[in-house]
Parts: sequence; C-alpha cells; structure tokens
Amino acid sequence: MIYEMNDELAAQILTNMLDNTPADVDVREGTPTYIALAPVADEFALLYSELKAQEEADFIVNESGEVTMYGTKLELFAAAWGEKRKEGGRATGVISLSSAEPIPVPAGTRVYAPATMNVLFETDVDSIATPLGTSVTVTAVYEGSDGNLSSQSITGVVGDLEGMITISNPFETSGGYDEESDEEFAARFLNNRRNEATSGNAAHYRLWATEVAGIEDAYVIPVWNGPNTVKVIVLSSGHNAPTPEKVQEVRTYIESVRPIIGGINPVTVEAAGEVPINISATVVISSSSNIETIRAEYAIAIQTYLESLAFGTEDIVRIVRLQNALLDIEGIIDISSFTLSGGIANILIPAGSVAIKGLVTINV
Repeated sequence: MIYEMNDELAAQILTNMLDNTPADVDVREGTPTYIALAPVADEFALLYSELKAQEEADFIVNESGEVTMYGTKLELFAAAWGEKRKEGGRATGVISLSSAEPIPVPAGTRVYAPATMNVLFETDVDSIATPLGTSVTVTAVYEGSDGNLSSQSITGVVGDLEGMITISNPFETSGGYDEESDEEFAARFLNNRRNEATSGNAAHYRLWATEVAGIEDAYVIPVWNGPNTVKVIVLSSGHNAPTPEKVQEVRTYIESVRPIIGGINPVTVEAAGEVPINISATVVISSSSNIETIRAEYAIAIQTYLESLAFGTEDIVRIVRLQNALLDIEGIIDISSFTLSGGIANILIPAGSVAIKGLVTINV
C-alpha cells in the first residue's frame, strides 16, 4: 500500500493494520489490540518517512551523470561497500648542494622552486654542501601533482642556509599525484558496482589495479599469452604512463590478492603507452589579445580534451575537435594553418595507450 506523506501518516498505517485484523478481534479505540498497535504504527511512520526521504534524495550522481554527493558524505556512502578514497602521493627527486666551503645540511631542510612557492621539499638525510656539489634525495612536504617539477627549478632554501648554499635539481621531480577527487571516486565506485568483479575475472583485475593510489584506470587483456595469463595495462592519475615504481607497486598488490593460477609469471603489468600529440598552428588574433594568454588557455583545452578519450578501447584524436577548441578561445579570429603531429589527419589511439600533450606551437 502506498501511503500519503502528511501529518496523518501514523493514523493511515494504524487504520490499515486494524482493517487487516481478524473480524472476531475487537479493535475499537482503548482495546488491547488498539493499544498494542498504536505505538507500532508510530514507529512504522518514522521508518517510512526516513525511507521515503532516502528514496527522494540524490544518489551519488544524478540522471545527467553529475556528481551530487561530496566529501565525507560520499566517503561514508562508499564505505558501506568497503571502498575508500585513494590518498595522494608525494613527489621525490634529487638536488645538488654546493657551497664555497663544506656546510652541514641537516635532514628535513626545506627547499623550494621560486616559481611555485607553495611546493616545498625536504632533504631526506643529513648531508654536507661542498664546492664540488653533493647529491641528496628530497621528498615533497605535501601530497599532489604540483610537486612534479621540471629540472633546474628548485633553487631556494628556507631558513639560515639561504645565501650560504646553492641548490639545483638536475632532473625532474616525479611521483606526486593528487588525492582522488569526488568525481574520480564516484566514477570508480559506480564502475565497480556496474562491473561485477568475481573469481579473478577481468573486472576483478581492473578493480585491484585501480585500488592502488595514483592509478586512474586499467585495461585488462585475459589470456594474452596463452591460458592462465593476464596482462594489466595501467594509467596514472596524471592521465599518463605511471612510473616504473608505481607499475611494480600495482604488480605487487595484484600478486597479494589474486587467486592462485598455474603457469610461470601469469600476470603481466605494464604502463600505458604514451602517444604524444604535437600541434602546430598559425592563427589570426584580435589587436587586444595576448598570444601568451591564448597559448595558456589552449594548453588547458588540449589537456581537457585528451583526458576525455577512452582508455580501455580504441579512440581517435580528432583534428576538428582540437581546431574548434582553439577557435573557441576569446581573441582568436581565424586559423590559417593547423597540423596534428605533422599531418592533417586524425590519430588513432590503441586500447591501452594514452594520448598526451606533446609540443604545441601557436604562431601569429
């Protein structure tokens, strides 16, 4: 029976229960049966109201696929299925410390890139700056992809050592990745519900791979090298190929949870193959436009488009989509030439590969 949600809900439930009582039982107000059923009706009314509210409340996503549950509420909801948000990771790297004379540099000394003052690194061990330079490993203070810096960008030091030692990072820092966003967490949760993972099937291997922090997606190829073999190709949270260390972490985790199967090295884990997308364009811009601003906005548009491409199936980088993204930028009047990786054709991205932004040249 469907009840009307109003102030008489408890009375509706009580009336229905009394009407269904055997005809030879006295159900008039004040009788034992009436007195026994009245508080039960009150409790049922409360429960019915709560269930109705849950039914009418937004799910993790609405009908349009937009996330409608955020933060702690999303985490508590997913926890009922044993799932939790993946944490971020801290970038690591190596810096060189030099000085006119030997100077001790204690572990925990903080260094930074002047262009990104909010990204701090700490030296991992005690070291000594010398005239010839001393290499020391560093780890980002905070989690996040902001810690992935280009070479020769870390030159500042915090504290009393400023002005006494010279710092540089000869190589890029890497391995930093952001905490799983609400959108990423919700998408992974829903995918795991829609694709049942049981008994080591393909969905199970994808689930295990994406449970590792820093892994966004995985493409699974069953029996890729004969019976009882499986290949898992993983994509990092930065939407590019993960580091060898992260690939090994995924491999180790899968080995710890997968069912026992026969064969030698039955599980192969590989990083996604990167397909650089190089763009060269000549544009006509308005007199009030700034070409550097246009380049910066287009870089974001390219990344957004490439991240929308499928990973587990073949997909196509369409030249017209990238041309339209450029034309959509304020200040662009026209495009006089445009090439995609040296040609004018679309680029096929195989399943298990990822298109990444390559060299982008925008001239006027």
